[in-house]
Amino acid sequence: MKLPEGYAARPVVREDLDAIVELTQACDLHAVGFADPSRGEILEDWGRVGFEPERDARVVALSDGTVVAYANVMAYDPTVQMFSWAQVHPMHRGLGIGGELLDHP
Repeated sequence: MKLPEGYAARPVVREDLDAIVELTQACDLHAVGFADPSRGEILEDWGRVGFEPERDARVVALSDGTVVAYANVMAYDPTVQMFSWAQVHPMHRGLGIGGELLDHP
């Protein structure tokens, strides 16, 4: 699967935090009508032992740098359980972005 033209996936950098928070809030508003505070949860994930955002998370951004999707994978105990999570901005759904993020090795 390939991303549509004008979209690019890349590893997360810490400077993406604000954009990821805005993305998750837009997804919450679309899904349930209100936004949960997500900054603390994201920072908690990024602070877990063994989690490296640059390795374990990706964003998809437009050519102007706007983050439209985010995904991460965590292995609390890789012999027992792995957890992955992805969010695609409601205005960018249905283009294969989420599938591409989750398909990334």
